[in-house]
Amino acid sequence: MAHDFTPANIPAGTTGMVMVAAVDTAAPVDATSAWPSGWSQLGAITDDGVKGKYDTSYEDVNIWQQLAPVRKLAKEVKFSLEFTANEWNRVTLPLYFSGGTITDLTTVGHSRISIPAIPTPDERAFGVEFVDGLNYWRLVMPKGMVTGRGDLTINSKKAVEMQMTIEGLVQANTDLGFWLTNATGVLA
Repeated sequence: MAHDFTPANIPAGTTGMVMVAAVDTAAPVDATSAWPSGWSQLGAITDDGVKGKYDTSYEDVNIWQQLAPVRKLAKEVKFSLEFTANEWNRVTLPLYFSGGTITDLTTVGHSRISIPAIPTPDERAFGVEFVDGLNYWRLVMPKGMVTGRGDLTINSKKAVEMQMTIEGLVQANTDLGFWLTNATGVLA
């Protein structure tokens, strides 16, 4: 028996980037046009790339007359992205430190970033783009926030990295996210 599959429809993220913008910033309209104004790259991401997770949980509906559930009701939906930023810059630092403020000091070339004692929700739009040959893939999360952070390990054996988990939030009854691609045949 022949197996029916299309190798071109098995994407590999050979290179890519993570983008961030203010909530309500115009999202890309296709997979290859320039990202709209207001989006910024986070810079270098570790070679682990980006991990995405769409998770659903359900509540069983049990009745007296049956031992097994007769229905399942949606209880929770979570959509998250996880990545580790290698690059420290004016985009990644406030993101990692819950909206900390960067101030340029009077000494030329010196800056300071505050680490809030009482962080306020730092909601933003997020995007992930990866390229596989001539195929571009974009994942857009219109609203999310950093909800988890890895340790900052400072030593001589490895770059100091900022691991972040982003959780999607619903915005005005819309989807948690969407994909854009120019890979012909995938979504046809």
